[in-house]
Amino acid sequence: MTSSHDVVVLGGGPAGAAAALSLCRHAPSLSVALVEQSGYDLPRVGETLPPTVQAVLEQLGVWETFVGEGHVAAYGTCSAWGSDELLDNEFIYHPAGRGWHLDRARFDRMLARAAAGGGVTTYSGYKFTGSSHGRRGGWLLNVKAEAGSEAEIKASFVIDATGRRAAFAGQRGVRKVLLDRLLGVSVTFGARGAGQFADTYTLVEAWEEGWWYSALLPEGRVVVFCMSDADVVKRRGLNSTDAWLGLLEATRHTRGRVRHATPLGPPSAHAAYTHRLERVTGDGWLAVGDAATTFDPLSSQGVLKSLRSGVLASYAVADYFKGAASGLEKYEALTAREFKAYTAARADIYGRERRWAESPFWLRRRALARPAAV
Repeated sequence: MTSSHDVVVLGGGPAGAAAALSLCRHAPSLSVALVEQSGYDLPRVGETLPPTVQAVLEQLGVWETFVGEGHVAAYGTCSAWGSDELLDNEFIYHPAGRGWHLDRARFDRMLARAAAGGGVTTYSGYKFTGSSHGRRGGWLLNVKAEAGSEAEIKASFVIDATGRRAAFAGQRGVRKVLLDRLLGVSVTFGARGAGQFADTYTLVEAWEEGWWYSALLPEGRVVVFCMSDADVVKRRGLNSTDAWLGLLEATRHTRGRVRHATPLGPPSAHAAYTHRLERVTGDGWLAVGDAATTFDPLSSQGVLKSLRSGVLASYAVADYFKGAASGLEKYEALTAREFKAYTAARADIYGRERRWAESPFWLRRRALARPAAV
């Protein structure tokens, strides 16, 4: 199979799907394709979306569809940060009144369906494996189906939405700049018997070598993350169920949330480090979402940031096809500005926790208190 498109988006997560969908709405004359390795059928790590997501979902034309999907409502965050006292930060003070605990697989599938319905050609179940320059300009992209068959897709422009791998940008030799080594080790819990988790708040609790995060999931489950640096995770043996549960038992607030619940599997590790690409645009390509930059999960901005990134990227690409190189320059500058603002906010939040002054984890956060140069 060989096909050709004006724009090929590699990766069908929130950033990639938003870019493809926005391009169809903003530049309908362009031929757009979306290449996604999965079939959106496996569970994905979720996130609590803030009420402010409504504006971008309305811009993408999927707000009503999203509301109809029935994601679990979230009415705020409780946190024990800087002290043992649990404090509330309620969404009720926002005009929208609530956020949402995402079923990520369902959410991503919804965006991909909307893109396909808007005219995007979708290649589901195809993995991006390589790329090269075309003889007459543009790119030749190699993809491989689950069954093993290989195909080639020609693209005038490529959007790298491959997540933290930044696979296409990496093949261009673009360096990834890491600011930390944060990992999240999670266990999902199910209520025992006919019990239900009634607390809809996201719960954050600091501890000596990191912090805990827990939130509702679909089907009456709760996911609990222990967040720490990779060397701490290894030293503590947190990939072990016994070690993980033992550390959970030492918490003051988080343990109570799952006191009458049952672990549904062993701990699972997830990369959560902050990084940025040294540049997010090039000749005939740009990176979006987590391929361009990643935010600390403490910000609860990952999915929202990815959606916004996809929309901004679509404007830059549309300008590119109009012959305006300034679109890519603006996108590069906006991404850098956003990341600089994020690092400043991140330093402020971590700086509020002053217990455990000699802990390596918190010493590292204080060392990173200066916003990263971008």
